[in-house]
Amino acid sequence: MEAPKKEHFLSEYFEEINEKKQHFLGYQTNQDVSFPKELDRFLKMNLLNIGDGFEEGTYKLNSKIFERAVIHYYARLWGLIDDKAEEDAGYWGYLTPMGSTEGNLCALWYAREYLLGHPVDKAGYKIDAGVDRKHQQPLAFFTASSHYSLVKSCNMLQISQFSEIGPQLGECPINDGLWPKYVPSNADGSVHVESLAALVRFFVKHDYPIILCFNYGTTFSGAFDDVGEAINQLSDVLGSQCSQNRRYWIHVDGALAANYMPYIEKGLQQGEFAQQTLPSFDFSNEQVMSICSSPYKWIGSPWAFGVFLMRSDYQMDDPVRPHYVGNRDATVAGSRNGLSAVFLWEALTRLGDSGLIAMAKHNETLAQYAYERLAELAQTSTFDQQSLLLQPRIPFSNMLLFRAPNADIMHRFTLCSDVHEIDGKQCNLTHLVMLGHVTQDSIDALMDQLFAPSAFDFDDANQPPQDFTC
Repeated sequence: MEAPKKEHFLSEYFEEINEKKQHFLGYQTNQDVSFPKELDRFLKMNLLNIGDGFEEGTYKLNSKIFERAVIHYYARLWGLIDDKAEEDAGYWGYLTPMGSTEGNLCALWYAREYLLGHPVDKAGYKIDAGVDRKHQQPLAFFTASSHYSLVKSCNMLQISQFSEIGPQLGECPINDGLWPKYVPSNADGSVHVESLAALVRFFVKHDYPIILCFNYGTTFSGAFDDVGEAINQLSDVLGSQCSQNRRYWIHVDGALAANYMPYIEKGLQQGEFAQQTLPSFDFSNEQVMSICSSPYKWIGSPWAFGVFLMRSDYQMDDPVRPHYVGNRDATVAGSRNGLSAVFLWEALTRLGDSGLIAMAKHNETLAQYAYERLAELAQTSTFDQQSLLLQPRIPFSNMLLFRAPNADIMHRFTLCSDVHEIDGKQCNLTHLVMLGHVTQDSIDALMDQLFAPSAFDFDDANQPPQDFTC
């Protein structure tokens, strides 16, 4: 392609994407992205982190020193170590190139191997034979509100969900004896702890090892599972782990909220927010074994990456150690973009606690403003639908749910939709996500469209599916 034509093509593409960015309200990615000039020099080389970031290896153009620093940062942020702990003090992890999808896959992989009796690093946990258990197959438990990557990962790793095995064992202990596909949720999308406890007790009684996958900020509603309360209710049945009695693995998918909620907590301590009790989710619960998140979604980055962190006691004992790269590889991806670690390290050190708390406060302020505008819409006489179906705001969630408008509005503001059951009816909802790029002006621009009489009208070519009877 000739240079002028190529430049014209790229310019037109940029203008189109940049216009969409101005009205981007429906997905969990912060579009307030800046790439520091001092990092430009690193774009002239291929920084690559291969295998374990805690072993240097033979590929010397790496950023493992930054990767270790960032993992150490999250180990402190999520309560696995205190401020005085040295690097590599009871934790292991890496920066994933796929965000929390890879984090979930890695967690399930480690959970499966651990529960099947694979040797692990901790002295006293090394065993050569499989666990002496009637049923060695671990079963996964998660809600329908969980990210779809959990289903994909279970399929890839051949891990069964509880609902696939339950009918072979008898009637379900909940749901009038009928087996649900997923663990039941509350109305806001958080896990129904009592139902989860009943299901887990059923399968532990039948001697199955358990993989519990919790959400800290569900993908669509932004709901927070109360991990601490679930653990409390299951403490007697889960019991203690030991080398010959591996009973469970508890993982938390904190794709977005695990990045900002610790700063909400810091802000609460400093009086920045109205006092609320936050659901417990992190490693302060000693039974939590792994957490993943996608910092790019909150910080804002030109590309995706994630954090996977776990207790090193349960790390697999050298799954593979290729001579070619000179270090072991206990990661899913193997080769990883080394610039992600440098980029995240720069952002965290530049912003500091004060800057990150300010970001969390910005999101909280805008979320409340947007909710008040939606509540105003729900009460206006010009709104001629049965109801806006505006869902109650979850404290400190940066997502707001309401009835999906017509396709033109959905397209203009890059909104997505999902089917939710409300009062026994299937309803098509959309959500807004408040992140660093969102402004009061962009919210007002959406509200101007939603206040129009035709905002929720559907012509023959733009009808919602017939099942959406709400």
